[in-house]
Amino acid sequence: MNFSLLTQAIGKEARLERQFKRQARVLSENFEKLTQANTLGQAANDAVVPPQSALEYWLSVDADLAMLHKQLIEARVQREKLAGMYSKDDPMFEMVQMNLESAESAFETRMRELKDDPELEREFEAFQHSQEEKSLRRQMKEQQKDTAWIWLLYFLLMLSTQQKKQAFEYKNQFNSRSLTAAS
Repeated sequence: MNFSLLTQAIGKEARLERQFKRQARVLSENFEKLTQANTLGQAANDAVVPPQSALEYWLSVDADLAMLHKQLIEARVQREKLAGMYSKDDPMFEMVQMNLESAESAFETRMRELKDDPELEREFEAFQHSQEEKSLRRQMKEQQKDTAWIWLLYFLLMLSTQQKKQAFEYKNQFNSRSLTAAS
């Protein structure tokens, strides 16, 4: 009689464990599908790369500024190359330095012109506002992912606790039956 009760308790515990594992697997698969869907959605949003900084925005809006920015970068690179080859007093280095200063001045002047245009300034403010909204949405998505993981872990912990509680109850039932059967 004791052996059959023990066998029943072990069988129930094994069924509970299989059920728990099945539920955990289904939850994990569903969560994985949700994460993949979010990743695919994010990849679609990232396909067209919008400007990320104020400078990138102004460069994307004005072709002249982009050309001046390229010239400025080239002048800086040229000065760095010649800095190791010539002394600062050398006429060649002075020419390159003047070229760099000219490029910086032209770039800054064009940038001021763009910022002084009220229509472009409004567009830039709208751009900044949209960047802030995107940042907030990105933070909210990250928080949602964290929350989903926490709920999943909480649910698995509850299932595990429930399984242990039921196993403990089966063992107590088995022990109480075996004690009554022994007496």
